[in-house]
Amino acid sequence: MTPANEGLRRGGEIEEITPVTGVASEARRLWGLGWPVALGMVGMTTMGVADMIMVGHLGKIELAAVAAGHLWGFMIIMFGRGILHGLDPVVAQAHGAGDVEGSRRALASGLGLSILLSVPLFIWHFFGAAGLDFLGQPESVLPMAGSYCKALAFGVLPLLVFHSYKQVLQGHGFMMPAAIALIVCNLVNLFLNWVFIYGHLGAPRLGVTGSGVSTSLCQIFLVAMVIYLGRKHIETNPLVVMKSFSFGGLWKMLGVGIPVGLQISIEAWAFVFAGVMMGWLGEVELAAHTVALNLASLSFMAALGISAAASTRVGNLVGAGLDWAKAAWIALALGAFIMSFSMAAFLLAPVFFASIYTSAPDVLALAAVLIPMAGAFQLCDGIQVVSFGALRGAGDVRVPAILGAVAFWCIGLPVGGFLAFSVGLGAVGIWYGFLIGITLVSAMLMIRIQRLSKRKLVRVEA
Repeated sequence: MTPANEGLRRGGEIEEITPVTGVASEARRLWGLGWPVALGMVGMTTMGVADMIMVGHLGKIELAAVAAGHLWGFMIIMFGRGILHGLDPVVAQAHGAGDVEGSRRALASGLGLSILLSVPLFIWHFFGAAGLDFLGQPESVLPMAGSYCKALAFGVLPLLVFHSYKQVLQGHGFMMPAAIALIVCNLVNLFLNWVFIYGHLGAPRLGVTGSGVSTSLCQIFLVAMVIYLGRKHIETNPLVVMKSFSFGGLWKMLGVGIPVGLQISIEAWAFVFAGVMMGWLGEVELAAHTVALNLASLSFMAALGISAAASTRVGNLVGAGLDWAKAAWIALALGAFIMSFSMAAFLLAPVFFASIYTSAPDVLALAAVLIPMAGAFQLCDGIQVVSFGALRGAGDVRVPAILGAVAFWCIGLPVGGFLAFSVGLGAVGIWYGFLIGITLVSAMLMIRIQRLSKRKLVRVEA
């Protein structure tokens, strides 16, 4: 390692990337990379689950307000986070090639992008009430949803900075720092929710807005935690890292990151728009949809962990000039296997899961119908997200985005809308559209992996 390359990686020589030797050993390697990410992402999702549960017991209007506010913020935050996932192929392939200086430049570009992206994302949150009104959401939820969005705005920059560090650490195979930070942050979030939602310890009773305040404070805490925990593995001091920053590197990272951001956001935006359509149907439908989607999102984190592992492993193999296709297929099988457990749980006990969130009879009844439908697409959902991860690690970021757009926006959502409003199936029809879109995109992405595996790949650099 040259002196110039000592700025990012700490504590030893560059890891040698080993080829795939067998199914069992590769599955263990992927699981070893994936479970900390899954644990951390479950931690991030359970923050939202805790918010929903604690606010949901204030009433169904409050639950619907958080759901609507979350949709408004989520649709833009996912794109910002997705752009930062452009770090995945750059860092993973640089690590596979032993280019530590390349990883340091990528982190500097990621921090620069975080600052750049935070400005429009911050402003976006202040138009929550007006935007949701324009989208036809129930008038009763708009004031609380708008206040909730404004409180969330102050956590935008720290959340993006956290994701920059997380993606670089993961690209080097260090999954635990972000996972630990997220788990600890859950405990902090529960305490702050208790303080600000219900008005304990002398704090004002802020209700829905209090949930947004606690979330923003937790996101500041996340950055401090990941910088502290990651310092043994990479250079995390932003003042040192930013010495490698250049505007040329930032624009190159945008060139990689925007297609990745679209790739990741296309499905998320489909679910957001489905939530908008639920709002057209009414408060009960929006609240029940939020319960089912929250559960599906929680189980999705397990597959997302394997997706991150696949992105890291495939990127490392591509950077090292080794065969990557077998690792991708093993990751797909592992993702489908893990998601089979949540499929069984949602199909067998929908009422139990729905009752965790709400005691309102009308919301409970509809959620108990939607949760088994969430269970029905778990396998395909696991396959599609792991496929996206493997292709991202290989540096294939544009075609998967197009395939996702076709499956969700040209087929899944129109079919769901037709079944909901023209056929009269309501919320159930929208979820049928989900099932069709996810099944289709999972099949197309597997075909893409098969075709790409026959080509010689060029390393992605920024």
